Amino acid sequence: MLTGEEGFVVLEILLRLMLSIPRSRVWPDSVLSCT
Repeated sequence: MLTGEEGFVVLEILLRLMLSIPRSRVWPDSVLSCT
């Protein structure tokens, strides 16, 4: 399992990827609506 700090780093990387890559290509609307 990830520690608290490692978890935040992973979340930050995922957020940066979602902002840099068009969301429509990576995340379908169904996934976005669930989050």
